Amino acid sequence: MKSGVPKVAARVGKGVLSLLRAGRPGGIYHSKLGDERALEPYRSLMDSLDACRVRSEFFSTGGRDSPTVRIATEEFGARKGDVIVFIHGVFADRSMWRFVAGAMAPNHNLLLLDLPGCGESDKPRASRGVRSMYSPEPLARRVLETLREHLRSRHDAPRLRIVAHSLGGAIAIRMFASPTLREDFRDVLDRIDGMVLLAPLDVAVEKEHPTLTRLLSVSGTLIWSAKRLGTLRNQVASTLLANCGPGAAVLKREADHKMGVLTHRPSRKAMQAMLYLAVPRRRGRPVWSEIDPIVARYCQVAPRTLIIWGEHDEVLPVSMGYKLAAQLPDARLTTIPKGGHSLVLEQPALIAKLAHEFFTAHRAAPSDEVTPDVVLT
Repeated sequence: MKSGVPKVAARVGKGVLSLLRAGRPGGIYHSKLGDERALEPYRSLMDSLDACRVRSEFFSTGGRDSPTVRIATEEFGARKGDVIVFIHGVFADRSMWRFVAGAMAPNHNLLLLDLPGCGESDKPRASRGVRSMYSPEPLARRVLETLREHLRSRHDAPRLRIVAHSLGGAIAIRMFASPTLREDFRDVLDRIDGMVLLAPLDVAVEKEHPTLTRLLSVSGTLIWSAKRLGTLRNQVASTLLANCGPGAAVLKREADHKMGVLTHRPSRKAMQAMLYLAVPRRRGRPVWSEIDPIVARYCQVAPRTLIIWGEHDEVLPVSMGYKLAAQLPDARLTTIPKGGHSLVLEQPALIAKLAHEFFTAHRAAPSDEVTPDVVLT
């Protein structure tokens, strides 16, 4: 037993050293990050969202053979007509949509939700028996259960539209690509007639991004050490900057949220479980025998779909967008010049405009590229 101690100490020391290097002078310091309430267009979009708030509500999901998990939701805009449902990705919660939602809420009914383990939703411990609930298909089941309960709470029968980002996009695709989910939730899926997917994760990914690999392996000891040494905020801020396109604002609230996830053990463990289970992998390699059947069922994704991708996305390459656009039955790809992975924070007004036009038009005109300075009016 003692022989393993030096190896563990070496790994911890190496991890702390990497965090120290990330926090050296000349880095991106938390105190220099932007305040969204003092910056445009963020301030105006937040004011718009606050004026359109309808209600916050929890929906109970699971039970029987799976843990009961309450899903936190927030509704904006007039409670009538079609509902646009927002599904966030990993290392995030529903607050990531606040700017896009602020641009769309005056003209649409919006439903934002927190996935299990995120935001205000319950966070079951990612133990061996429960960990599987953080994989894409069980997460999709929780989302569909939430949508079913939301529809039951209404007096009308609205159509549903989906806006999803990264892992949230993989969850949206899996809703239709899973035979079990199609059978169990046909009543909900038949109401979904359009999706806007922002850099959706394709399970057929061959390599992991270094940032995601570090997040997957970071321990509570490393987080505690970096926080005590005062370097954690700088590391988080630097990572946020790397995931944004050139010239994009890095917001203090986003850094604080990431800090909160990393330093809160249940949230961190849930996030790491999502990363670990997002793609079937074994010993660092993709398990093609599990991946290929999922990809083969992409042809079951019935709703017309707009895929939006930043051309400078360093987390998920834009080539993945071209592949998905070719494999989904009714999909087209729009690329954002110089856009990164966090388009909802970089160019929220543009994303809102593209989604608004796509959902309100019977079929949007084909386009391979858009200019990044369009503002929703």
